[in-house]
Amino acid sequence: MVLSYRHAFHAGGAADVLKHAILTEILSFYTSQSATRPLLYIDTHAGAGRYSLYSGYATKLEEHKTGIDKIYRGKIKCSSSLSKYENIISLFNHKDSKTRIYPGSPLFALAVMRENDSAYFYELHSSDFNLLKDNCSSSKVPVKILQEDGLQGLQSLLRADTFKGYNKVVLIDPSYELRAEFKVLSRSIWNVNEHFENTCCAIWCKFQNHRFIFTLLSILADVLVTDPMLTTKSGFSGMLQDLKTIPNLSNWVDAGMFLSDSANKRGMYGSGVFTINPPETVSNNMDNLLDTLTQNLKEKNKTHYDYKLEFSRK
Repeated sequence: MVLSYRHAFHAGGAADVLKHAILTEILSFYTSQSATRPLLYIDTHAGAGRYSLYSGYATKLEEHKTGIDKIYRGKIKCSSSLSKYENIISLFNHKDSKTRIYPGSPLFALAVMRENDSAYFYELHSSDFNLLKDNCSSSKVPVKILQEDGLQGLQSLLRADTFKGYNKVVLIDPSYELRAEFKVLSRSIWNVNEHFENTCCAIWCKFQNHRFIFTLLSILADVLVTDPMLTTKSGFSGMLQDLKTIPNLSNWVDAGMFLSDSANKRGMYGSGVFTINPPETVSNNMDNLLDTLTQNLKEKNKTHYDYKLEFSRK
């Protein structure tokens, strides 16, 4: 398998802002003063860990200009739960008025985690794997960085006796560039779904080609159809309704942000995070978070975002 995807091209864009703001909220809950259990954090597609926005790959698309650049350093127009997220950004940019360095999900996690917590970062791309090791070398949190398949690693870690009694948070953030990824991901999620009762699992999704291309429910539906095809329409909505009643998936929140003129857009036009077993406070803050982002990421007479929010708590 040829690994060509490099997240550096998209660092700091609107999709990163949404994903990392939600991740920060989740991790802050599990590492707060009231959280007595240690935390196990698993990042299945960790990337390089940090990215320069004014050199290298990030300069090709400059997605940060319509993402983090619009909300950093007092540019947010209303109060919100984004303050924790912005505080982590400032750790890597000191007193700069603009974001020059953007942390990836591993460094967001390490900035929040405690010394008695544990982190596992998986990255298959050899260059990003080496960068990730360098970028995490000074961490006080115990970290294992593995050049292995993160979805396979996820299955063994969630079953490991070593981490019994830990709170667990998982981030699954694939590129979705390879067709095979969909089937592999759907099988992996299905194989560990019995462990979700004690695990908070956040799955990044991208919206593409005039429709929502991915949610966790469609992953699981993909497992159940005879001929798994993500574009299958026959009976698809019915299957999603059935899946919402699965006991282990009774608590979830589906948050997405997309361009308001998406009907006329080609390619990726938005993103979302489907979270299984989110802390109640995270679910309660989600509407405010999405409203704040859509208001602050819009550009006058140009880019406007809408958002969708659906949740279940039984």
